[in-house]
Formats: sequence, C-alpha cells, structure tokens
Amino acid sequence: MLKKLFTFKKLSKKKKILVISLISFFGVLILLALSAEFTSRPKFCTTCHYMQSFYDSWATSSHKDVKCVTCHYEPGFKSALETKTVGLVHLVTYVTEFYKRSKPTAEVSDASCLRSGCHEKRLLSGKEKFKRVYFDHEPHLTEMRRGKRLRCTSCHSQMVMGDHMKVTESTCFLCHFKSGPGDQKIHNCTFCHDAPTKENSEEDIIYDHTNVVEKNIACERCHSEMVVGDGAVPLENCYNCHMEQERLDRHKETSFMHQTHITDHKIECQQCHTAIQHKLPEKEELHLLDCSGCHVESHKAQIDMFKGTGGYDAHVVPNPMFVHSITCKGCHIFHSDNKDAKINGETLKANKESCESCHGKGFAKLLNQWKQVSQNKLNQLEKSYHLAADEISVTSSAKKYKAKKLLAEARYNIDLVDIGKSVHNVQFADELLRAAHKNISSALKKISSKTLLKPYQETSKVVPAECNTCHFGIEVQSKSLYGLEFSHQNHVVGREQECKQCHSNDRKHGELIMTKSKCATCHHSEDTEKCSSCHKLQNSLYTGSLKVQNYKIEPDVMYEAEVECISCHNYESNNSLIPLKENCTECHDEEEYLNKFDSWREKTNNSIARIDNWLKINKKLELTEEQKSQVELVKEILSVLKTDDSKGAHNFNFYVSVLEDCQTQLNKIQPLK
Repeated sequence: MLKKLFTFKKLSKKKKILVISLISFFGVLILLALSAEFTSRPKFCTTCHYMQSFYDSWATSSHKDVKCVTCHYEPGFKSALETKTVGLVHLVTYVTEFYKRSKPTAEVSDASCLRSGCHEKRLLSGKEKFKRVYFDHEPHLTEMRRGKRLRCTSCHSQMVMGDHMKVTESTCFLCHFKSGPGDQKIHNCTFCHDAPTKENSEEDIIYDHTNVVEKNIACERCHSEMVVGDGAVPLENCYNCHMEQERLDRHKETSFMHQTHITDHKIECQQCHTAIQHKLPEKEELHLLDCSGCHVESHKAQIDMFKGTGGYDAHVVPNPMFVHSITCKGCHIFHSDNKDAKINGETLKANKESCESCHGKGFAKLLNQWKQVSQNKLNQLEKSYHLAADEISVTSSAKKYKAKKLLAEARYNIDLVDIGKSVHNVQFADELLRAAHKNISSALKKISSKTLLKPYQETSKVVPAECNTCHFGIEVQSKSLYGLEFSHQNHVVGREQECKQCHSNDRKHGELIMTKSKCATCHHSEDTEKCSSCHKLQNSLYTGSLKVQNYKIEPDVMYEAEVECISCHNYESNNSLIPLKENCTECHDEEEYLNKFDSWREKTNNSIARIDNWLKINKKLELTEEQKSQVELVKEILSVLKTDDSKGAHNFNFYVSVLEDCQTQLNKIQPLK
C-alpha cells in the first residue's frame, strides 16, 4: 500500500489530476446510480410527509408488489431516464424544502396500465361483473363516451377513501346521470343492469321481476329517488387550482374543459363536479318518500297562480313575492295537525298572521278583502259561464264548435283561479277572469246570441299598479270617514279619482290628506246630490229608518213636518254647512228654544259620558253571557250616537229613550256612578 502511495507521489502533476478526476467521476456515477435506485423505491416517496397516506393505500392494495415508478411513468428507455431524473429532482426539492411551494401531482397513463405483463389483454377480455353491473372496457377506452375520450384512471382513481386504484363509482354516476342532449339511453336502468329475475340472477333475490319485464313496466314506477344530485360545476371549484382570469373565462367551454382535464391530464371528476349519488333510499328515509310519483303536479294550479303563468289569453303577471324569490314556506309557516287522530301528521298552512309577521299588523284585513272581492268576481263568472253553456248546448249555429272551444278556455281560467286560490296572486286572478269573461262574450257572439253579460270590472283598470298590488279590490269597498259612509266605488270608478287625491306616502304610507272641508268642496256644491247619499246614518236617525236591535225608532217630528236638512244646516264654514241654535228661532219661540238647544246637548253629553265612564271602570268585570250581550248592545248604540254627532238634534226623543234604557241596563249589572 505504501509502495503504491509512493508510486502515486512520483506521478507528474498532470497524471495526478487525471487519476483524481477519474476516481471522482466514477464515484459520482456510483453515487448517482445508488441515488437513482434509492429514489425509485416506494419507501423513498414517504420522505415527503404528505405522501404517507398515498403510500399506505398502495401498501394494502392489489398493486403493493408493483413499484410506484412502474405505473407513474410509461414503459421505455426514455421514460426510465425521465424517472431517474425526476427522482433526483424530488430529492433536491425535498432537501431544499422547495416542495412546500407547490401541490404534488402525479398521473398514470394508459400505456403504463396496458404494458406487457400488466393489463395488456384487458381490452380483449370482454365483459366482467362489477357489483351488479356488467362492464366492458373496450367501448369505454376505444370509443368516445358522450363526446369525451376516457382514460383508465377516469374510472380507476389513484386515491379513493384509502383504496389505491379502485373504481370510483361517483365517476360512473356523473357520466350516466348528468343531464345532457341525447343522454336518455344511458340514463335507463337496463343500460347497465337487467331487472333481477330468477333466470338471470346469480344470487338470491327478494322479488322476481319477470312480470315487470313482460309488461314493460318502468323501473321508476316503484323505485323513485334513486338519483340524488345534479353534478353541477360551480365556478368556485376552479379557484382551487386556477387564478388566471383567461383560464377562468373558459370554464363554460365544456369540450375544452374535458379535453384538458380528462384526456390530456388526469383530474378527478369530483374536483370540478358536485357529486351525484345513485342508491336505494335508506330505510330511515322512508318517511320522506316523494308523493309526486303518483300525485303528479298536485299543486300545479297554486304554483301557476304564484308564478303568474298559464291560462288562456292572459298576460303573464307574476306575484311580486315570486319575483323576489319568496317560496311557499314564506307564508305557509303554521303547523296544522289533527290532535284527535291516533297517528298524527302535519301540514304547513298560511293564515292572516302569516301576512302580519312580515307586513305588520292590519295586513290581515287586506287578505280578507282579497278573498271577498275575488270570490265575488268568481261567482259572477260562474253565472256567466253557465248562462252561456246552457245557450250554446242547444244552439244549431254552424260556429257552435268554435263557441264551445272559447267556452272551454274560459272554464280553464275559472278553474285555475278557483283551485289555485286567488290569494296566491290576486292580480293574475283578475287577469284570468277578465280573459274568461272576454271568451264567454266571444262565444255568445259566435252563435249570434243577443244575451248581454254583466260587465266585468277589472281592478287594474281603475286602481294604479303601485296601489293595486296590496289594495286589490279597494274600488268596491266602503269605509266610515268623518262619521259618514265613504264609497270607493263612487269615487274611484264613478268619478275616476286617483288614490293620491286623498292619500299620500310622503310622511306615512297611505296617510289620509283629504279633510272633511276638502270633501265638502265637491259635495256641497250647487249640483251636489242629496244629503242622504253621504249622511246615511244621520238620515236614518232623522227618518226613523235606522235598524238597531230591539229598538223601534220613530221619525223625528221635524221630518214628519217635512223640514229639510238645509233648513237648519244653512251656515257655511270651511265648505261645511253647520247648524246654529239661532236657526231654531226662525220657526220657534226665541228664548225657549235657545235654552232648549243647549239643554239637549248638555243632557246628551252627560248621559254619554256616564256610560263611557261605566264601560271604562268595569272593563275587567266578570259577566254572564247575558250581561255580555247587553254590554255589547250598549257599545253598539253608543257608537251610533257618537258617529251621528248631532247630540240629539236629529232625533231627540230616540236619544233620550235609548240613553235612559242603556243606563238602566248597566245599572242592573253594576250601579252607575
């Protein structure tokens, strides 16, 4: 050894450099060879901590005796060289911790699967059974499937719930159940598996489907809810891998996306698509069975009304709540069940509280108004329909067929409102009934009938759209205003007055800005109608025509003497005609009647005040049913007298008798103070 070392020292400088270079070169080669071999071993993969789960799934799989590089790189010298090079790169990236900056990726090409000694005969092996499905590899790998080129790993996932290279059923479901043009064939149950019968089943079956097959009964008739999900591709999923806007802009280009992600690269379907499940409903889910399998479109009429679609010759008028994406459960919020039944169920119902929970107290009155007005219109159309149907049924007109067709279309609209319930969309109900009325009239004209139908009053024609949405039918409503009966029919329809003449939204929605004085500018003009057209209550007291329970009202003595209203109400103030006590002296003794006028008013006010005081003090007094009826009658009478506001001038004798009787009835219950 010392001799060799002495010999090396005798070498020239150039030879020494050459020897050292050769030794270093072969040393590096040996090191590279050892490194390449080491990095080709599956255990090397676990040097990166994030590979442990992949390694564990491989170690327990059917491929545990196959090296990772055998599958992840194609066969051939070029690929082998690439394998060694990439292995060294991985080693460097791990040592430098550069791997933390990127997500690990790996692919398995079809060439790796179909290499000699592996699955090279797979395409020729024909069909094989996978669970309950007979599957053929050849058409899936050699033909276009739904316009897409599949790969082995399209179905055999690299990592599925801990199993390495197992078939990913979710991929099958996406292809077979994701809706697309011309896909009905692959949706069919029998495209993948036959109905189980004793002849074709290799295992025990619960039910022999032979009779089902012979009668060609659809599977869906019994097996519903077998497919759950739609396989949508939310744009948000793209952000998991891509941030470049030019790529994100192409997410709707289906062919390009599948070519890039499926054919060119192995990307899991579930990385982009939401899952589609194909399974039998669990037994615990049976209480949620879908009734629509038999009860098809059982709420179609209500839905059409809400959406404002359907019907004949009617414009589309969606409910504003539908436009703003309010669902049925927005109103149907109350549970209704039969407490007396041994087996209870429940139904979500809507009532007036549903409206007030969102729109505030008082909205329930509008709901009742909608129902009342719509029902009246519906009743009118029913009468018109039957009138026309009777006449058309006996006609010999050559246009009888056309008339019957128009009548049938009218019938459909009427039924849609009746069954679908107008409260789901009162504006559309009005539109449907308008169209129905038009068709009934046209049907009668077809047979040259002389019958004239009662005109149909369409709310939208007389009430502005901004008011009509909520105040549907207001044009036929009458209200009490300033002690008088106010008719919207006379003002909105008869005089064509706009809502904003009396109401304003400036300070408060629907605030009444029309004063009694402003009303009088029209009603107290020279060409005005009789006083009784507005002052109905006052007139009924004066004439004795008022109907009050258990009371017979005699006409006032001045009415019997044919004294008109204007004889006393002849002083004008702020457009109102008011009575003065001095007017009494024109017909009666001056001093006596001036005092009597004040005495009447004082006596009436005192009696009303005493009754009001009794009702306030005894508000919580426990009463019998008979006493409750008496108190309610007193309240009704008191309301009439306060509304009349004449303090007895319109019929003093009635005022005196009825107030004395009220005080007597209350005194029996609890002494007046």
